[in-house]
Amino acid sequence: TKGWLAGREHANSNSELAGKTIGIVGLGAVGQAVGHIAAHGFDLKVVATTRSMQPAPDKVGFLSIDALVEQSDIIVLCC
Repeated sequence: TKGWLAGREHANSNSELAGKTIGIVGLGAVGQAVGHIAAHGFDLKVVATTRSMQPAPDKVGFLSIDALVEQSDIIVLCC
């Protein structure tokens, strides 16, 4: 449709995210999925905080909530 084609000019805007830091609060199944997509799909640095300091998934660094808020360009609540 016309609307779909008009939106294609913005389709490659994910380059604005590359290199940014995403902070994930809550690293359960949803948080881990968000982190995986962010790291592998958008080339974001991923940091997280969680109550249960379980082993960090690949490409995820753990921080305190204060450090996460300070260092993140994007914050996602997955709790």
